[in-house]
Amino acid sequence: LTMRWLGLLSIHLCGNEHALCHLAAGDTGPATMRVIHYDQVVDLARQFSSIPQNSPDRREAERTLMAGFPTHVDSSILSLAPRGSCSGLAVRDFATGKWIRVERQLSAEEAVLFCGDALSFASGHYFPALMHRPDGLEMVRQVPCTRLSTPFFLYADSEAVLDSTLTRAELRAACGASSISPAKLSVRDFALNVGNCREKWPWKAQLDYYKGLCLCRDSDSFPGLSLEGDMEYADGEQ
Repeated sequence: LTMRWLGLLSIHLCGNEHALCHLAAGDTGPATMRVIHYDQVVDLARQFSSIPQNSPDRREAERTLMAGFPTHVDSSILSLAPRGSCSGLAVRDFATGKWIRVERQLSAEEAVLFCGDALSFASGHYFPALMHRPDGLEMVRQVPCTRLSTPFFLYADSEAVLDSTLTRAELRAACGASSISPAKLSVRDFALNVGNCREKWPWKAQLDYYKGLCLCRDSDSFPGLSLEGDMEYADGEQ
């Protein structure tokens, strides 16, 4: 099934079903499909049912819930997210910075295709990585339906080296000294965010779009979304 997705992706991007498939050479390691079941929202919905609507306690509980599903960008080259069994994916619009519950707009046969950090780095942010997150509130509101998602990720080979189109001087000026050459990163170190390298690129520091981004760090901590302020949705909902 993974190779079938890769073939469909190859047709869309390259016009040739085998253009990307041959890179895997029968090994699906760089191309991965995951099956994620968000069954924990059943217990969360039960907890929410005891909190009065529009109360301060309810709003605080909602913000804490959202913090449990951190905003992130994928470490992949490309990610493909077919519509889940129910709506639950929120993406951040590049132009407005507002959040969109994109699966509300998708049919059962449609998917969202977006760039990850690997392609963003290699292209010098010509192809920006998409900020997204599982939308805890959206999923809780739809219980007893629980969301099943099957995202597909195209990764570079773990032994490959990513080489940015930005010059070494440009990256070093923005990133400062690092134990890893900022212009070239091994895919293994890149995926593990060694030296917090994925946080030091100029566009991550300079663009408001990436405010609130959470990445795994050397310490393997995952800080979650700050509870300061509220997320603004394009449809005016919370």
